Amino acid sequence: MALEGLVNIEGNLTPTDTPFSKLAADAYLGCEGNFEQWCRWFQDEFMEKRISGGPGACWPSHRRYYASLSFCRPKAFLANALEIVEKSRPVEGTSASEIGQMYVSIPLPKVYCWGAGSLSEPAQGLLKQAGLSNHMFQAPSHWPMVDRPEEFYGFLAGWITQGVSGAV
Repeated sequence: MALEGLVNIEGNLTPTDTPFSKLAADAYLGCEGNFEQWCRWFQDEFMEKRISGGPGACWPSHRRYYASLSFCRPKAFLANALEIVEKSRPVEGTSASEIGQMYVSIPLPKVYCWGAGSLSEPAQGLLKQAGLSNHMFQAPSHWPMVDRPEEFYGFLAGWITQGVSGAV
């Protein structure tokens, strides 16, 4: 079976697309690499204040994200955050990150899906500049498939049904 297309749901395209990962990486630097201190920050500041008590706490996506964070290994979360921040540094002479450039260069039919309340202006500009197929959902967050499931899965079914190459 060959890969026929790619649906990217708010994957990082530019350096500005890593708010949670950047928070975690910056907190780790602020703790001077003290993992135990960072774990306290992760639980108290990030999970409880930012995710559970933050402005998006009423969104289904944030409730699910909080639940998944409760089961994650903090060391794995931190390692992932540090890698995402590293791979999201700007590539000289472009608005894209290394990850963004890789996405642009994938030679498959693809569509970038995003929530109206979350995608950065630089990422929107890169999508337009590169002429990438994309679809905005009336979702407040980074997870349109959770916050607007009917809209998202209806779009996805249509995109697949059109034979992927017929994507908008």
